[in-house]
Amino acid sequence: MANHRFGLSCLGGMALAAGLLLWPGAVGARSASPVAPPGAPSKGAVNGPRALADGEVVRIDTSPPEPCRVDLGPLSLVASPAADGGSFDATLYDAGRKVDASATGFVFLGAGRPVADVPLPGCQSRRVELFSGGANCCSTYYLLGSCPSGPFAVYVDSGSKSFMEDAVGLGADGSVRAFPVTDPVFQSYGPDLPGATNWVSFSTADSPAVSRFMVFENGAWRMDRVGEFPQAYDDLIAKIPAQHSVSPASAAVARAYYTAMKGEPALPVLEAALPPDWQPFRAVINADILRAVGGFNPIHTIRLEDAP
Repeated sequence: MANHRFGLSCLGGMALAAGLLLWPGAVGARSASPVAPPGAPSKGAVNGPRALADGEVVRIDTSPPEPCRVDLGPLSLVASPAADGGSFDATLYDAGRKVDASATGFVFLGAGRPVADVPLPGCQSRRVELFSGGANCCSTYYLLGSCPSGPFAVYVDSGSKSFMEDAVGLGADGSVRAFPVTDPVFQSYGPDLPGATNWVSFSTADSPAVSRFMVFENGAWRMDRVGEFPQAYDDLIAKIPAQHSVSPASAAVARAYYTAMKGEPALPVLEAALPPDWQPFRAVINADILRAVGGFNPIHTIRLEDAP
């Protein structure tokens, strides 16, 4: 996945960025909204921070930054300049009611296009990307949602090292809408084998960027389970040669990870494909793969109805 897709500035030459997002789980009754605080957007407001267009990206630049916002239904994610003027902090509002303000220090904000019928028919979802600077890291995502039953919001982050792509269709008929999210478990990875006489590791450039799928079930987003979408992982395996042509070890680990996600043994893949200098570590790598496929969860839920 391309790391950084930013380039536009806000308000002509003005710069901007930052953002925040909330997870699903808050689709339900909501109390009456209080009056919006100064500078916060409210439904039907014509003043205040400028609303970003679909697909628009903003960034901190040399010009004085100005506030901007990303809207979906009653939800507004407002990016405001930090005190030092060199970054943005983000605050999420639900119909003018402040519900979260934990995203800080971002220099880029990318407003994705609303996607219809995701996660359910009649709903809309909008992905927001926040980048705080750095190579192969430092991105956080919010997924805003608006359904007939109410809004929801989710925050996707795994040590600022995961990347989240636009929704894709999974299943035999493509009807399961999912968001690919990279698992950074093998970023700059080196297997830990006590007593080993040689050591191997991935550089940042050749680390396997393995992907998983975020799906919606029973009113909440979750990561896909082992064996749930075998065809999707066959498709990812088919793309490995082009993605990992520089490092045979990286390609082998990616193939083994995806094989495990299909519900099949990963160790035979490592035995067949790892280069000779990596072979002594195959059992350790296999154990790390099994731990990763069972434990990866970058989804953080904030319940809108629980906000003060």
